[in-house]
Amino acid sequence: MPSNPENFEERLVIVADAFAALIAADAYLSPPPPALQVPVLTERVGDINQTIAIALNKLGVCVTVVAADADSLERTGDGLSLRVRIVAQISELYLINQGATGTKKPALAITTRVMKAVDRKPNGLDAGGSSHLPWLNEFRLLEEQPFRLTKDARYIVYQVTATTAVEL
Repeated sequence: MPSNPENFEERLVIVADAFAALIAADAYLSPPPPALQVPVLTERVGDINQTIAIALNKLGVCVTVVAADADSLERTGDGLSLRVRIVAQISELYLINQGATGTKKPALAITTRVMKAVDRKPNGLDAGGSSHLPWLNEFRLLEEQPFRLTKDARYIVYQVTATTAVEL
């Protein structure tokens, strides 16, 4: 059942799903055949750690989207306005990714595509039927560090971070 932006308790889920959908729709990540499409996972898949491990052992690369946290809050009457950080984590198991079953798309190249796919794009919270207005309800890459390489003993891992405003 699709989430409804009119229900404030569903807005964070909508934002995370919209972020993941923008990434999954990128042509570089979803070429034919489907067997070579880079999986874009969210926390909704259940056992996320196992799902990531399966994807990495199959294709050698995947993208995981999480609503990391809210880093600022404003009170507006009886409502709350949050600045929510959304993170796309690009994980690569290099030997499998460059092998016979892999996508052969390096994590850094995918990181670049993710940044282009989400920056200044709608966050899914526009009112139903209305056209999107620039600067409102959009994802914005962090200005100071839009992506970073993180330490992981097993994989190459980049994180792309964006923010968006969410009214509750």
